[in-house]
Amino acid sequence: MDLRQMRYFLAIAREGNFTRAAARIHVSQPALSKQVQDLEEETGTPLFYRRSHGVELTAAGRLMLKRASDIVELVRKTEEEFNSLSDSEQGDIYIGIGEAETNRGIFRCMKRLRERHPRFRFHLSTGNSEELLGRMDRGLLDFAVGFVMPDPAKYDSIELGGREPWGVLMREEDALASKASVTRDDLRDLPLILSREGFRDDYPKWFGKKLASLTVVADLDLAYGAKQMVEEGLGYLVTFDRLFETGGTTGLVFRPLDPPLVCRSYLIWPKSEMFSAAAGLFLEACREAAGPETREA
Repeated sequence: MDLRQMRYFLAIAREGNFTRAAARIHVSQPALSKQVQDLEEETGTPLFYRRSHGVELTAAGRLMLKRASDIVELVRKTEEEFNSLSDSEQGDIYIGIGEAETNRGIFRCMKRLRERHPRFRFHLSTGNSEELLGRMDRGLLDFAVGFVMPDPAKYDSIELGGREPWGVLMREEDALASKASVTRDDLRDLPLILSREGFRDDYPKWFGKKLASLTVVADLDLAYGAKQMVEEGLGYLVTFDRLFETGGTTGLVFRPLDPPLVCRSYLIWPKSEMFSAAAGLFLEACREAAGPETREA
């Protein structure tokens, strides 16, 4: 296998059609077909189902899509890191984040660093902590922002300022909206929309044994779609505070949990990581912003 085959394969997978893929990457269709045929011979299995209207990935093709995406992205990241060695004012920093108000601290550090180094560029990926740590482990991210204290044997980290209080987002006409806070018993028989992030630590901690008996209608990673579910009356969203506008004409209200459940956030990186110059400067900016009392594992 070579990198060109990977890039050709990805173009076909994304376009779902050989002709469109060839046009997109500016090669002839026969050359594209030959490269994919060679790749299939090397792997010993078909990667696409050929249809009259285009192509679909086989099970092996879906695996190749995952691996090829990582390989091509890692090669691009490596090229950028080596290019920056000859130009200290140019650099790329890869960060994985979830959805939380405390991200503002990270964004302020990014702004401060850009003021010092205007040619630095940030590449942000979103997802839950497990996904982001996996991408970081594979070398695709320099840092991840997580909401669970990471394994100190595997990662270094600093605790970011601020806290993320958990609560419930609901429609203002719901009976529960008349309460100042929400208890476990309040949620016992209600349809709930839960963040997969919470299942790692916070939900088990707060719900305890009742977690298994909850009525969960949906779980997901990113919150925007969950807000729309709440607006349509599908259920009650257990989420962080300050992610959504509430009150006024929004028709939505947020109520904190009782007893309170507050989440800490961490900037995480692999232990003994050899940073690019740009990533190292970003970490310095985050340490400066966090101050001397910040916990570092």
